[in-house]
Amino acid sequence: MERDSTFLQGYNCQLAVDEHAQVIVAHAVTNQAPDAQHFRPMLQQVVNNCGCAPKVATADAGYWREGHAALGDELGTDVLIALQPAHRPSLAQIADPEEQSARVCMARKLSSRAGSRAYARRKATVEPVYGQIKEVRRFRRFSLRGLPSAIGEWAVICTTHNLLKLFRFELRASEESSFARA
Repeated sequence: MERDSTFLQGYNCQLAVDEHAQVIVAHAVTNQAPDAQHFRPMLQQVVNNCGCAPKVATADAGYWREGHAALGDELGTDVLIALQPAHRPSLAQIADPEEQSARVCMARKLSSRAGSRAYARRKATVEPVYGQIKEVRRFRRFSLRGLPSAIGEWAVICTTHNLLKLFRFELRASEESSFARA
């Protein structure tokens, strides 16, 4: 992967997370740095794994591509993708009702009360999952080499994350039921 005009051996890990329980519903690993090309396959993986499209899909600025909002429209998903500061339209463009480019429409959606509130939920949805994996579980680099091995290792990390969520949910439920009996 290229980073700061140098090349390093690394992988790009992707996650899609359920907002309610922070359960990983889709994951992927690639050796290609740009995130934009991974939005469609991740959204399709969510549909395949969950049996339906999500109501809302949020993504950081690295995932921006003109056609992603249209993909959301096809699936019935409200897509909210941040725009990099250098690529944000001007306030005049946003205010101009004649301007209908995908970038301006996304900027309007993100600046609306509902859009900004929905996008802000990302801080409590997917970002904590990355934090739990990196900081709490101390997974900062792959132990295995080669893309197929890294894909398998990431699948194990994601699966164990979900198992820990299930364990904590069951533990909390049993504590609440024993508290109710006391």
